[in-house]
Amino acid sequence: MNKTITYNFGSNSIKNIADFLYDNFIRQGKGLGRVACVFGGKRPALFLRREIARKVNRGYIPPEIFSMDEFVDYAVFKEEIPSKISHFDSCYLMYSLVSKFIPGILGKAANFGQFLPWAKEIISFIEQLDLEDIKDD
Repeated sequence: MNKTITYNFGSNSIKNIADFLYDNFIRQGKGLGRVACVFGGKRPALFLRREIARKVNRGYIPPEIFSMDEFVDYAVFKEEIPSKISHFDSCYLMYSLVSKFIPGILGKAANFGQFLPWAKEIISFIEQLDLEDIKDD
């Protein structure tokens, strides 16, 4: 299907998408297993699945629903999406590395809890460097 459908910002886009999927797939006996939907975040997936279930009123295989980040990961890595470290784990890793290699930076932060705000700042700074594609040197 090579067409683009747009909806007004004021419209109920979840209902419109569910109607479209129902009319063009489910009603015609086609499954949704080969359909992908991409949203700006994760929450719309919950509402879309609920709206489709309300229309179908029986069990069904839902479409693949991605957030933008998930879709990019899927497009780049296909089936083997690498696992990501949680933000809290990355903060602890930063604390461990600083404690081991440059403990002078810890200052008065004697434990992880006290260093946590600084770990968040350091990680945020590194992420900004990555986003702006700043070279390592």
